[in-house]
Amino acid sequence: MNIIPGFTLINCAVILVSYFLILLVNKETRSKSAILLVAILSFHHLVAYLYAFHLSLPENEVDPASFVMLAAECTSLGYCGYLGEHLYANYLSKVLALSHSLYFVFLINTLLFVVSLYFFIGISKFFFLATNIKIYIFLYSMWPSVVYFTTMHYRETFELYLLIAGVYFGLTGSKSDSFWRMLVSMLLLLFMGIFHIKGLIFLSPVLFLIVICYRLPFTVLSLAKKGILLIIMSVVVYSSQGMYKDYLNEIRQSKQEARAETALSDNTASHSEKAKDKVLSGSRLIFEKNKDLYLSEHVYPDMDPGYIDIFMRKVTYYRASLTWVVAPETAFLSTISDRSIPAFIWTYSLSYIEYLFSPFIFQVNTFNEFIAYAESVLRFILFVSALVFLKHFPQARVLFLIYLAITSMWALGVISFGAGIRHHVQTNWILVLLGVPAISQYITNILNERKRANDKVKAKI
Repeated sequence: MNIIPGFTLINCAVILVSYFLILLVNKETRSKSAILLVAILSFHHLVAYLYAFHLSLPENEVDPASFVMLAAECTSLGYCGYLGEHLYANYLSKVLALSHSLYFVFLINTLLFVVSLYFFIGISKFFFLATNIKIYIFLYSMWPSVVYFTTMHYRETFELYLLIAGVYFGLTGSKSDSFWRMLVSMLLLLFMGIFHIKGLIFLSPVLFLIVICYRLPFTVLSLAKKGILLIIMSVVVYSSQGMYKDYLNEIRQSKQEARAETALSDNTASHSEKAKDKVLSGSRLIFEKNKDLYLSEHVYPDMDPGYIDIFMRKVTYYRASLTWVVAPETAFLSTISDRSIPAFIWTYSLSYIEYLFSPFIFQVNTFNEFIAYAESVLRFILFVSALVFLKHFPQARVLFLIYLAITSMWALGVISFGAGIRHHVQTNWILVLLGVPAISQYITNILNERKRANDKVKAKI
């Protein structure tokens, strides 16, 4: 029996490995930031322990509970998926089978966070930005939402780490024209997309194209290697969508059959009515009912919808469907209209700005919302600073393109700043790398001016 809960042999082993790994960063970083790295890791471990044994998740956090339920179904039925949320549930069921404790899941996430630091530092060195390495490490690691979401059992943890590693291998592979590094980048970004197949999967080839075009040597062999990888990735992305739809249909059918059996197994009329009500109150049926109503209101008989019209309708329908299943308490003020292309562009632009920088001060009512507001202010400052930096350092614009691509995609499917905070975890690190240099230079200039002014005063005296 353990005197301290959670301190099993396997958990202690993971903790020791994490401290060992964090001190395996390159010699220069280790010599300058060893104490900082250990302190940050210790804080992450403290958060993991508190949430495992002393703190509870917020009541409105649906995803963690649903992932645990999916993992339990995966274990009991022996039927696990390999796409989207089912892939993460599959992973979760395997990890829980080793320790039967969420604390072990949190420790594995912390271990993966340590590994992600390697690639984060590698990208900073790739762009010769390592002069502010301590600030980079601190902001990347201690951003409140990053600490929370990378510790808990969210799939955004994996999307963040796969993105950073994929970008690192893509940039270095493109610069050195290394086929194997670009192949690793393709696999990592593809795997990232498969974790969130409804959102990131179609973005994965775009991100891969951005990183491999960082340096485009004009040789037939180099272009052929990149073209082949991009084609393979696009084919896999297209195929995975069809596989995911078939898998979802199979899951839905099995759940409907299970619900029907439950309703028929009740002998009394009252029980039958309760079972029927339970079936009818399922979020999927609510979803389907509202879908028919929504589509009937959005049929335009005087026009034959083209690809753009279909896309706009899908976006507005998906955003509306999110409010049918769960009413977000932190909903955006703006909505996206599909009435015309100009209206769609204008309303989407407003939603994009709100996605980037909400919540605003007048939306703050609780302590958690204040933390979210503080993050939005920091994000705005880093965003503006990044624009200043890129004006003088265009080599790093590839990172900003990645930032714009990911945030533009999430802005289409996120309707509340509560969900937005979670998705910003994937891109905050880019703003850290691009936003800190200009701020650091500005502060340095102020300090130098004050020093020169003091020197002049002393000289006069």
